[in-house]
Amino acid sequence: MAALLPCPPWEYKDSSDYAAVLKGELAVLLRALRLGDVSVEVEGVDTRPVHQQLFFRLTPSGHTYFAGHYRGENFACLADYTVIVQADPMVGIHYSDVQQAMAWFGRNLLAAVAVLDESFSSPDTRVSQEEKLYSAVVIAARAFQELLTVHPYANGNGHMARFLVWLLLGRYGYWPNTWTIDPRPSVSNYSAAISGHRRGNAAPLERLILQSIL
Repeated sequence: MAALLPCPPWEYKDSSDYAAVLKGELAVLLRALRLGDVSVEVEGVDTRPVHQQLFFRLTPSGHTYFAGHYRGENFACLADYTVIVQADPMVGIHYSDVQQAMAWFGRNLLAAVAVLDESFSSPDTRVSQEEKLYSAVVIAARAFQELLTVHPYANGNGHMARFLVWLLLGRYGYWPNTWTIDPRPSVSNYSAAISGHRRGNAAPLERLILQSIL
């Protein structure tokens, strides 16, 4: 019997052309977003196809399944893939819980968007434009942080979380100017704002997202 190959570490930046690959794939994705060809109901509820699109060409040889699949799925090097983030022990739930957590995430995202849709369909005399914008930012920040906390992928979690911000805000016509999917936004308090939201202080992250629009 042939010996099983050891599981390689996956760092997409190990690919010499990763910046060019991501730039090209993101251009396609952002165009689809602008055209309305990407939806919360499909790609927001399940980001795996988008993750596969961005990272398929940046996976280790023989392990293309790293792109487009969650930790804990039935693949040799994902079935028991553990995430440890030294800077924040709250990040990365147990691999056996990822699929259930992401199903729950999807259901809650749909429920939140249904409330937003109703708000945005109301006349401005009933719900002001400022209130509508703030509500969208609150939901986008929450979805962003929750996906990062679950950390469902072996890599590329930040990209998927930032994609969700684009997807949610774009649904209502708000297109970020400085909230980049790759590279991550170059603001000094980015990580601190995420950590703060995870611990109940949502305002700094919401402010960062709002500033990326205005």
